[in-house]
Amino acid sequence: MRPAALLLALAAALPAGLPSAQQAQNAVLPPDAPVAMAANGARVVMPAIEALDCPTMELVLRRLDLSGYRGIAPLPPDHPDRAIFDYENRLAAAYYFNCLAPAFREADPAEAFADGFEQRR
Repeated sequence: MRPAALLLALAAALPAGLPSAQQAQNAVLPPDAPVAMAANGARVVMPAIEALDCPTMELVLRRLDLSGYRGIAPLPPDHPDRAIFDYENRLAAAYYFNCLAPAFREADPAEAFADGFEQRR
């Protein structure tokens, strides 16, 4: 399967509430957002999380990841980029709870328990 066809198939399978890749690509960062300089020289934009919509959160998370400011290991508390890491962690949590989780929630979970807790085989 070609990459474009695969992306279209995956996008069709996503719940409607998730931001699309196109929305994230079209998101605009606030012009007055604070910028931090990472230890590797990358400039990292860190807008106020509460002011961001879901596509913009995704954009900021992608840009943080692409900056390469951190490796795969957690940063120690005294690392110069710890403030960026903590911001990214708070942003990822906000993105999950505000943008991803609601798209996968059942409107009424009672149906899942309609047969009680009977063991099925």
